[in-house]
Amino acid sequence: AGRVALSITGCTDKQTSAGTGKGGMFTRALCRALEELQREDADGLMTSQVYNRTIQKYKEFKLPAHTQDITIHGCGLRPQQVPW
Repeated sequence: AGRVALSITGCTDKQTSAGTGKGGMFTRALCRALEELQREDADGLMTSQVYNRTIQKYKEFKLPAHTQDITIHGCGLRPQQVPW
């Protein structure tokens, strides 16, 4: 059987991550996304849902002068097929 792997990164190799003093922008967006999804009682989350909500939260709170490209890459399955 093949292996499945997913990677979510907070910025590309050519970018720097923006710190907030309480974790980076990606980390904060991911935490906000998970907190919001949990409040919505979302059972059985898929990785794609968490990623999409993370992007939404990043855009909502991003620093105007700094942009990061949060990306997802997978091998073996698509993100909407992988439970969080």
